[in-house]
Amino acid sequence: MADSYIWALTANGKFSTRYKGSSS
Repeated sequence: MADSYIWALTANGKFSTRYKGSSS
């Protein structure tokens, strides 16, 4: 499930950045 979530964010790009920041 986590992989799917990350993949979706990566596809959007803008969301990917937000997710990365939160993870960091």
